[in-house]
Amino acid sequence: MFEGKKIYYTENGGLSFTNITYDLPNIPVNCILYDPDNERLYIGTDAGIYFKEDGTTTWLEDGNLPYRMIITDMKLNKVSNKIMISTWGHGLWEGEIVCNYVNNELVINTNTVWNCDKRLNRKVRINNNATLTIINSNVLFHNEAGIIIEHGSKLILDGGRLTNFCGDMWQGIEVYGNTSLPQTEANQGVIELLNGAVIENAECGVLLGRTKAGGYYLSSSGGIIEADETCTFKNNRVAIRFTDYANENISYIYGCSFITDNAMIHPEIADTFIVMRNVRGVEINGCTFRNDSPDDFAYSKRGTGIKGIGSQFTVDKYIASETEYQSKFENLYRGIYASNYNSMVSISITNTRFINNDRGIYISSVNYPVIKFNEFDVKQASTQPAYGLYLYNSKGFSVENNDFTSSDHTGNYGIYVYNSKDIAALIYKNDFSFLNKGIQTAGVNKRLQIRCNTFTDMHADDVNIAITGTITTKLGTCYTHSSAANNIFTVSCGDMEIYRDIWTNPGVNFFNYSYQHSEEYNLSPDCYNPQKILLWECQTDFDPAVSCPDLVAFSPLILIATINSAKETLTALPKIDAGNTQALLNIVYSNQPPGKIKNKLLGLYLSDTVLIAVVKRPGKPPLPPGIVKEIIIPNSPVTAKVKQAIDTRVPALPTGILTEINNVQTGTSAREELENQIAYYEEQKGAATNELIQCYLFDTTIVNGMDSLIAFLAVQPDISSKQLLIQAYLLTEQCNQAKTFLNQLPQQTDEDLYFYKFFNLLADKCIAGESIYDLPPAQEQIIRNVLNSGTTTVANAQALLTLVFGEYFPEIFEPLIAPDSLNITGILLSDSTCGSVAIANAKVFILNSDSTLANIRPALTDASGNFRVNYFDLLQLNDTALCAFGLSDGVALSHPVTDFRAISEWLDASPVTLRLSLPEASVALADSILCFGDSVLFCFFGLRRDFALYIPVVVR
Repeated sequence: MFEGKKIYYTENGGLSFTNITYDLPNIPVNCILYDPDNERLYIGTDAGIYFKEDGTTTWLEDGNLPYRMIITDMKLNKVSNKIMISTWGHGLWEGEIVCNYVNNELVINTNTVWNCDKRLNRKVRINNNATLTIINSNVLFHNEAGIIIEHGSKLILDGGRLTNFCGDMWQGIEVYGNTSLPQTEANQGVIELLNGAVIENAECGVLLGRTKAGGYYLSSSGGIIEADETCTFKNNRVAIRFTDYANENISYIYGCSFITDNAMIHPEIADTFIVMRNVRGVEINGCTFRNDSPDDFAYSKRGTGIKGIGSQFTVDKYIASETEYQSKFENLYRGIYASNYNSMVSISITNTRFINNDRGIYISSVNYPVIKFNEFDVKQASTQPAYGLYLYNSKGFSVENNDFTSSDHTGNYGIYVYNSKDIAALIYKNDFSFLNKGIQTAGVNKRLQIRCNTFTDMHADDVNIAITGTITTKLGTCYTHSSAANNIFTVSCGDMEIYRDIWTNPGVNFFNYSYQHSEEYNLSPDCYNPQKILLWECQTDFDPAVSCPDLVAFSPLILIATINSAKETLTALPKIDAGNTQALLNIVYSNQPPGKIKNKLLGLYLSDTVLIAVVKRPGKPPLPPGIVKEIIIPNSPVTAKVKQAIDTRVPALPTGILTEINNVQTGTSAREELENQIAYYEEQKGAATNELIQCYLFDTTIVNGMDSLIAFLAVQPDISSKQLLIQAYLLTEQCNQAKTFLNQLPQQTDEDLYFYKFFNLLADKCIAGESIYDLPPAQEQIIRNVLNSGTTTVANAQALLTLVFGEYFPEIFEPLIAPDSLNITGILLSDSTCGSVAIANAKVFILNSDSTLANIRPALTDASGNFRVNYFDLLQLNDTALCAFGLSDGVALSHPVTDFRAISEWLDASPVTLRLSLPEASVALADSILCFGDSVLFCFFGLRRDFALYIPVVVR
């Protein structure tokens, strides 16, 4: 009688009913339960549980029960995601709530408050300028579900917790914006997190934008996030993602925690906590970024704290209600990654701790970054060198008052600088300890100053400052009491400690290094190459407070006055070589009488280039000794390079003239004083310029800072300023102005040419209103040509390819090249039984006196059997302890090695010849011995056994 009529539904309190039995089997129904969060209806029958989603006409059987049984009652436990049931004769049961996704959205179009736990298996959309407030409630989402906040609408998460159910990550929150409008609550979607709010287990916790297949809608960026202290993002693939938004950003993230631990659902996809793409002005202050279970993740999957591509942002401490929150990055693969295709987009990182990260901060093609008052504890976790700070093709940086250390002595670099080029940059008053290398510079760094840094207990390689490329000709000057380099070193030179205060590779240019007198501090580098470095001891005593003062921030007006004053002083000073070295060289090499040549050179401040030409005059008859003397003495004391030219002149100067010249090689020459003065005012101008630009970029109290920056750069005459101006125009979308100045730039060098190619492409796309993400093959090829150009603009091309195609590029680390006398070289040969054949691709180990492996890298033999044990590896050994060479299976030696010597003895014996020694017992017992390339075949009483050739060696 009741077939097909088991369940009825009413919308009017029972006045009328609708049959919703649909396809339910003809079985008794005993109880009914409605889940309003998921809009799902459950029924308990004599044959188990069935359920139906709202808006459907299909009943589905819940398959959690092992067999069909009579259900008497049902309850839902939303916290544990369980449905609990009582049965007739089979006890009490509980099971997982079936995780079906419902495609119709839950729409919030009026102001709504949720203050109870919910479970949602569909998307929630907040629109119509409505606000949804979630107060201290757990809201769980299906893996395909999430929240969408339309522009003009808001979500407030007040102490609530948004997480997943059904065992997989949910989609997260999308905050829609309007890219073309400024950030106001009327224009953009907004999310506020406060009072301990938690977002966890999401693919992307908060997306400031709108997804589409394969990317994001560029027209829907600009959503706002306001996250206050005590909020937490936990175990999300990405916690917060900002998409492209050209206007100033008012979003902020203060005092929040970003955590990954071993409860992450998919640890192999751990990515980045905060990702920014083409945004400006985001403040991330007082936040913690931490992997609580680093050993459970592959090192490259331990996560990155912040990744900014084409983005300007600040990281600093945060103070609220007299509580200070310090920014921290801990146990991560990389703390901060910043890479920009427009170098005028900058970053500021201050008052932040970097603890136990493989890499601290990576900065590529970011001009004028500020890195101050931070702490770096560098720990080696990967096969690549670990570092605190890496600056690649970035200019005008200020790295001041930071602490770089390695608590477990495994960190490779404190600071690595590659190509700061010809714009002033400063590494000042930082502390370095327990690192292999404090500072290393590579590439071209013509105006980089390294001053007032302290090096303590440097470990292993013990290189305080390593220079492998071009450096400024003067590291500090003696012009004022606070202008000397005055770095504090710790090494006392010994047999194995040559060059370990300042290391210079063979190709480094000659430069002056200045320091003040001190009985308490080791200001003079003890270990350096005098062929590369001329030490200048200033005639003043070192006073830490006066010689290395804390740098004070000044207002733009004071900075502009400082710049103008330095310019005026430089203009008034005489010029070296009268400002035209080539013209003087033409005079030196001319056929004019020697007296006329002398008269045209006297009274001028002559460079080393001109003085050496006077002394040697290659390709021309030498000038008379008396003429040489009259030109040299007014320019004395001369540098070591000029003195060497004098001493090696052919024909040699007469003894009397040499004596007169040698007698005046004391004190400081007038030219040197002038060069010190010029260097000092150039540094003052450069430092003030950098600080002024940083003010315009980061000081929020300055109205229209970019307009002021553009006005300043527009009146600077140098090419570097014009290049910065072009990028500033592009940043503010003044496309035609950028194009105009581009066409005025010279294109004489590769640097000029590839800068033009890259930024001309950006200017053309800007004028045409085209997206940077739309790169047709021809334009992509231009970018890739720049990528392979070997110029500074390579870094800009890399950033663009990272942004558009997700390509990443490894850091460059130039090796330190030690003289052959400091490396142990040799050849590895097989035993004479097999004809003393060279052994290729074998690992040669250093053995301790107990025949265990020394803790340094093995040397690999080449195709000819040659190997090299590097000086910097040998430094990690005790140079008085005995050691030997051997081959190993990586666990233990087959039999002992007996030839042990001190490292100094092995250096004296280099190059050494090592021969494989076959086990005597094996040779004696063998019926026959056959040699086959890299293996030896022994025959024992009719049995054949292969023996690996790579067995321990002894030195004969």
